[in-house]
Amino acid sequence: MTRTGRFVGERIVRDSASAEVAYDDLGSGEVVVLLHGFAGTAHAHFDPLIEALTPTYRIIAPDLRGYGRSARLARMPDTEMFRRDARDVQAILDDIAAPFAHIVGFSDGAEAGIILASQLGTRARSLTVWGVSGRIPPPEVVSLYAEPETRIPNWPRLRDRLDELHGQGRAVGIVSAWAGAMSEFAQHGGDINGREAASVTCPTLVLASDSDPYNPLERTQELVARIPTARLIVLPQAGHDLLHERGPQVIALIKRMLASSQA
Repeated sequence: MTRTGRFVGERIVRDSASAEVAYDDLGSGEVVVLLHGFAGTAHAHFDPLIEALTPTYRIIAPDLRGYGRSARLARMPDTEMFRRDARDVQAILDDIAAPFAHIVGFSDGAEAGIILASQLGTRARSLTVWGVSGRIPPPEVVSLYAEPETRIPNWPRLRDRLDELHGQGRAVGIVSAWAGAMSEFAQHGGDINGREAASVTCPTLVLASDSDPYNPLERTQELVARIPTARLIVLPQAGHDLLHERGPQVIALIKRMLASSQA
């Protein structure tokens, strides 16, 4: 993967003539990589955080393959998709010659972030994640996404938002394909990144809630136990998207983690 173009605040990394991973490259200082969640984009999931961190850090915020500005790059939803995301982001870091990076991830981006931290080894300066457990969601959640048009509450509103982010008519395919990938993970025991979690060496902060429907707290606690360097902070009476629900608190915790892990 090599960089072939630069836009205002954005670079493009290509792996074929017609497919590209797009990412924002904003600010200056130590590199912080932001990895968004399922069916999101960097700006859809992280705008408040980008605004808060850009004055102090160099922010690398990709739209992961298959999403947003990177929608022409095939998502290929399967048991390797999170490792594929991690490889894409490592290619970006190699391309910009970043000697190290802090990693911040939400939901699916957090799962990929754990893999990325393992891949980077000592180049990973810190890891902060939320909405994550290293396991697939409960079966009742996956079944909703397998039949989104009939089973997801308020589907028309979600469909319109996903089409806005990723391209007209793509919503059903994105959601049902994700459910298919989760079912494939289930056939292999439901583990997403267990071997990588055990090899993460950088300081790690895991944020969780006691009411995340995708990641029951006990599953997240098991993940924290697998990461040798991890500590857990639980935000009570919150759900999955902690940045949206507890923005100031989450941003303050991320800033503290970054500051404590600087070179």
